[in-house]
Amino acid sequence: MSIVEFLAAGLFLLFAAVFGALARRMAGGVIEQWIGAPTGTQTARMFQALMMGGLAAAAGAADFVPLGVILLTFIGATAGFPTGMVPRGARDVAGLALHGLMACGPLALGAWWIGLPWGWLVLAGLARAPAYDAAARWPLHWPALGLLRQDPPPTGEVLSGAALGVAIVLTVWRV
Repeated sequence: MSIVEFLAAGLFLLFAAVFGALARRMAGGVIEQWIGAPTGTQTARMFQALMMGGLAAAAGAADFVPLGVILLTFIGATAGFPTGMVPRGARDVAGLALHGLMACGPLALGAWWIGLPWGWLVLAGLARAPAYDAAARWPLHWPALGLLRQDPPPTGEVLSGAALGVAIVLTVWRV
C-alpha cells in the first residue's frame, strides 16, 4: 500500500466516522429539530439505516450488502434502552453495552452469515457504553445538531454513531 492509498484510506475512515455520527443523530431525532415537526421514531431510524447503507455502498460493499445493512441497521435501531441513557453506575454502563450489542447484533449476525469480518460490529456495539459515559462527562455543544451541554445523550449518539460508521466500513471494505 502506497502512502497515498494509506492517506486516502484514513480520510475515508474519518468520513465514515463523521457520516456515521450524523446518521445516528438522525435516529436520535435531529431531523425533527431541523424541520420543526414530528416525524416519528421509525422515520428517524429509517434515515439512519439509509445513511448506513449508503456508507456501505460507498465503501465498495458487494451488490446486496448495502440493502442488508439498511434492513439490519433499522432492525437494530428499534432496540429500546434497558437502562438510562446517562450512565450513573455499573448497571447503567452494562445496560448501555447491552443496548449497543442489541443495536449492532443484527448487523454482526448478517456479516457472519455471509462471511464478512463481524468483530468490528460487535466492538462498535460495546463502544456504546463508553461513548455515553464520555458524553455524560464531556457533552459537546453544537445546537445545529441538537448537541447541548445540559443534555448529554445526543453526544453519546454522535460518538456511538461514529464507531458504527467506521465498523461498517471496516466490515464491508474490499481491498
